[in-house]
Amino acid sequence: MAITDATGKGLKALKIFTKGKTQLVRTTIDASLQAAAESAVLDSHLQAKPAGTVALDWKNGHILAVAHSGNDGDIAINGIKSPGSTMKIITSAALMDQAGLTPDSAAPCTDELAANGQIFHNDPGVRPAPGSTLAQGFTLSCNTSFIKDGFHYLVRTGETPPPCTTRP
Repeated sequence: MAITDATGKGLKALKIFTKGKTQLVRTTIDASLQAAAESAVLDSHLQAKPAGTVALDWKNGHILAVAHSGNDGDIAINGIKSPGSTMKIITSAALMDQAGLTPDSAAPCTDELAANGQIFHNDPGVRPAPGSTLAQGFTLSCNTSFIKDGFHYLVRTGETPPPCTTRP
């Protein structure tokens, strides 16, 4: 990096950079699973709708593949879309295992929910059920039930009041 005059003549060297060594980067990505994930998010059955997927090794949590499609950015990692029903299974298991909830624990189903600076909605046709339990929220496929409990019990353990609130 140098200071030059208007003609481009070098006046003073500020910093001389040398070529660095290439760092070894280790990942847990499995090449064959990555190829399958990339193919899956582009499958014609999706009719060019945005899609995202993450494959994890359940034994150690390592990421084995990550893929996304569409113009919404990396929805597989950034979580700008509701978690979908697959994540309800994982969130339910974590809430029962890590937070001690049961199928009868309260899990209010609201139209929408603010969490982590984002507004989440349920799919069309999912009606609010403010008195629902975890089991009922699962049966109704209520995204907001799982987002609220997931943030409160798993992401921000012990915060009071809960960081997720419904909008008026």
